[in-house]
Amino acid sequence: MVFGIETGFGYWDPLIWVVLFVLMFIGGYLIAKYAAQRATPFRADELESEIFLSGWGETVEKDLRFPSKHLYWGFRKALESAWYRSAVEEHSGILTTYIFWIVILLLILMLLIAFGGAM
Repeated sequence: MVFGIETGFGYWDPLIWVVLFVLMFIGGYLIAKYAAQRATPFRADELESEIFLSGWGETVEKDLRFPSKHLYWGFRKALESAWYRSAVEEHSGILTTYIFWIVILLLILMLLIAFGGAM
């Protein structure tokens, strides 16, 4: 066992892992080369390069922008009575407030992990 490390959980040989990594790298390279040969070339001068908008023609960029309230309309509507209104009231928009609550929750989680086994 010149190159191996014996642990309580088994035998770990770094040389085997290096060989496996090199073989996986070579295999990935060969797959990528094969895929590149079989792929059809992109032709920018044809219709392939145009944006597909569910059959609509391309419009002005301003018309393509939708606020997030439209994107998440279904979720908002479903949760509006129980959760959304209270969540909107609690959000101040101040980043330091959010960081404060993240730190507090992480401290509580660390305490539960540290002392959870003693309970």
